[in-house]
Amino acid sequence: MSQIDEYDILISKRLTNSLTDEEEKRFAALMSDDEEFASNYEMMSRVWDTTSGLGLAQRMSACKAGAWKNLCKSVGYKKTARRRAIRSIARVSLTAAAMLVPLLAIGYFGLFSESYRNEPQVFATADYIDSLQLPDKSMVYLNKNSSVEYLMTINSRSVKLTGMAKFKVAHKDKCPFVVDAGAVSVKVLGTVFTVENIEGRDRVDVQVESGRVSFESNRGGCVVLTDNERAVYNDGLIECSEAAHADEWKTGVMKLKSATLPMAVDHLLSYYTEIKDVEINTEIDTICVTTEFRSQKLTDVIDELAMHYDKTIMFDGGKLTISDK
Repeated sequence: MSQIDEYDILISKRLTNSLTDEEEKRFAALMSDDEEFASNYEMMSRVWDTTSGLGLAQRMSACKAGAWKNLCKSVGYKKTARRRAIRSIARVSLTAAAMLVPLLAIGYFGLFSESYRNEPQVFATADYIDSLQLPDKSMVYLNKNSSVEYLMTINSRSVKLTGMAKFKVAHKDKCPFVVDAGAVSVKVLGTVFTVENIEGRDRVDVQVESGRVSFESNRGGCVVLTDNERAVYNDGLIECSEAAHADEWKTGVMKLKSATLPMAVDHLLSYYTEIKDVEINTEIDTICVTTEFRSQKLTDVIDELAMHYDKTIMFDGGKLTISDK
């Protein structure tokens, strides 16, 4: 199977909710590492959504020529006599869909090209990671249970973030890109950075992979961050440090290397959006832990960490509580 065929089948099966567990992992890896794949999926999923009133064959034809063939292959349609009637219906549907493609294409480019809208648009995830290409060609990769509300005009680009996202901002002179993260705002012209603004936390975390950003608190504090720098807003204060583990939620792998308990908690906050608050009712000792977690449930992770650090760790109602045994 060629790479193109594999990509088409993965996208087709994602659109029809028929990916296996192994294919889900492959799909997530491509969304994280392959910008062209992510962009193609985003385009096809939008056309898929706009054609919800059509039949399956029509929707797949509208998404991409040949996708229906790949979909049939991926979901296991066999060449038997019992399928002849279905194939005949599919051919009729595809013929009709071919007449609709130009109209759909016009609608797609009218709605989703670089032409700007006057009203904010919203894009949100549920229990999955997803990505979005903004009208200015910037890319946003959203963690689970996150959302962006964006408004793009000729002279400004603004995004309101709830949750966690990585931004790859297209450079545009004299047109700043501003992320509203509640208590703070992040301003850039073109760069790659990650922002955490989890609802219920009084904390915003910004980590810069490349470029230059301004990280400003509503209370007046402001820092400028460049490559591999990080700033965390917490309880009205901004603290700076070196960037660390910013992409763990994208890769699905959380790595602890000689990590003290506070360092482990920092990883947990950047990986699990369901944690809203942390309460530590114990003295911090010198135990350091090196281990790795791969897409594991929070309950399983804290059970293992409790054993390593010899602590009682409980999670209830969004609150992580750590105490002595």
